[in-house]
Amino acid sequence: MQDNGCFALHVLLCNSNGNGDEVVGRGGLDVVLYAMNNHPNNGRVQLHGCNVLYYLADGSNERRDLIFKSKGWESLSGAVRLHRNNDQVAKAAANAIRVLFPPLYNIDHA
Repeated sequence: MQDNGCFALHVLLCNSNGNGDEVVGRGGLDVVLYAMNNHPNNGRVQLHGCNVLYYLADGSNERRDLIFKSKGWESLSGAVRLHRNNDQVAKAAANAIRVLFPPLYNIDHA
């Protein structure tokens, strides 16, 4: 059930990122973090949860700050740690981390 809910939010957000504020306002961030934290061994929950966090963080400083303050980075870290052999989860988590911490990816390495 949790994986289906995360999947539904993932699909909603990837088809229209304009829904991010409404998803957060209706408790979607809390639901996703709850699912990820309470079903850490479920790869589908982690995959779709990471994707939801990516779409919520992408393009919105306010939502990015809210995810950070809600310790969403801990959920992403847990997903990577527990599913290190799952390329889909690893890629989804890396994408979410990239938008959650943009300064880390904009450092001049020259």
